[in-house]
Amino acid sequence: LQNPRVATLHSVWNGQRLYNANCATCHGRKGDGKGPVGPQVAAPDLTNDLYVKKSDGRAFAVIHNGGASMPRYGYKFSETDHWDIINYLRVLQKVKKVAGIRIPE
Repeated sequence: LQNPRVATLHSVWNGQRLYNANCATCHGRKGDGKGPVGPQVAAPDLTNDLYVKKSDGRAFAVIHNGGASMPRYGYKFSETDHWDIINYLRVLQKVKKVAGIRIPE
């Protein structure tokens, strides 16, 4: 499954908004798995190379269907929202690799 959504400023902004409201509680604002609930549910560090290498289609499936301790969000987000969250996640993954850039807590 290919991501049909170009990572425009609007897409990434919408993804950030949705991520911060729905995902950061477990995965943390930086995607590092250190959200307030992250340690209790063993939320993974999404900036780890293992997740960086996973396809956008795989990320879409996990958001839609859920995972080990992650609830499914297929009912909550539109298809466009799924892709926007993935576009934002890819930004988080790239930012981790650039020294000196900080993501606000």
